[in-house]
Amino acid sequence: IPGLVWGPDDSRAKLQGLIDQAQLSLDVEAIEMKDDKIEDHLVQAVKRGVSVRVIMSPSSHGPDLNINGRDRLVQAGATVKLLKTTNIYATMIVADKKRAFLGSQAFSPMSLDSSRELGLITDDKTIVGGVGGTFLGDWEIAK
Repeated sequence: IPGLVWGPDDSRAKLQGLIDQAQLSLDVEAIEMKDDKIEDHLVQAVKRGVSVRVIMSPSSHGPDLNINGRDRLVQAGATVKLLKTTNIYATMIVADKKRAFLGSQAFSPMSLDSSRELGLITDDKTIVGGVGGTFLGDWEIAK
């Protein structure tokens, strides 16, 4: 099926490819930021001049296991906000306002390399617009 991102078979390759193809912008909502390789690709996107914006949920209890990944992105020049009103459990990426990923894959080695996860990459304008609109609404209220 075109656009299907089926983990653990090809999740990492397809998500890294989507990030690498971005030329102008990457808007990301993610439950986790604990994967050095995905972080490498996001940092490289910033270095290419891509505007990278990330929204995550804050840790609701216990230590914040995402802080190192978030800090790394901020240090590279990405903008990261926390959304306290809604818990994020899925991952979405909008690349250049033209392509979108929606799926259950989290940015962690377990999710990308070992778990049966499912997602979709699409350039359907209605879906991309809807995902982009959700991101912008969340971006406005995130801090």
